Amino acid sequence: MHVKSIIDNPAADPHDYEPTAADGRAVATARYTIVNGICYDPWADKLLSANPGNDRTGLKVGDLVGVRPGGNPHRWYSPADVRKVIE
Repeated sequence: MHVKSIIDNPAADPHDYEPTAADGRAVATARYTIVNGICYDPWADKLLSANPGNDRTGLKVGDLVGVRPGGNPHRWYSPADVRKVIE
C-alpha cells in the first residue's frame, strides 16, 4: 500500500490550495480517499467527481462526525472526532 498526501507542506493553506495535474492523477488512481469536507477542501470534491472510481472507497470526515458544510472544519482539534476517523 502507498499513502499519498495531496497537501504535504505544513505551510500550505488548504482553503486556498490549487491542485496540480499530479494531484489529479493521484486522485484518479486512488483506491481510498480521505477528505475533510465541511467546505475546507472543495478542490478535493472537484477532483473526485472529475475522476470517479467504481472501486474507490472514500471517507469524508465532516459526514462521519456529523458536521455540516459551514460548520467548523478544524476537526483534528476534537479528540473524539479524531478517534472516530481512526476507528
